[in-house]
Amino acid sequence: MREFRIAVGNSLKDKLGELGFFLQQIADVTKVIEYKYLTHDYPINIETDKLNYFFSAYLNAIQSLKDGVQTATGENISWSKLSPAYGDFIFYCRNATTHDGYHLINSWKGGG
Repeated sequence: MREFRIAVGNSLKDKLGELGFFLQQIADVTKVIEYKYLTHDYPINIETDKLNYFFSAYLNAIQSLKDGVQTATGENISWSKLSPAYGDFIFYCRNATTHDGYHLINSWKGGG
């Protein structure tokens, strides 16, 4: 079990990289959506789909990071311990996105 915890601990750097990658993707596609909205360049369905997918992946990367830290340390990491200010919010966003199919980052409906 010790070797497994060490291996998981070593992979946390990659999980942090995933987190940063998906957050950057969210920022990039948001800029494209904003530009297309301001210039009335519709439709933006492809971009809003990407935004939903990247946000879902970002939330799942947070879950993976949380699980990895928990495995590596042997400590129970609650969502509120992970982030006192936003832990519960991320937990509920992830559940809504992953389990209920709601895309909370994007309220665009029937866009151009």
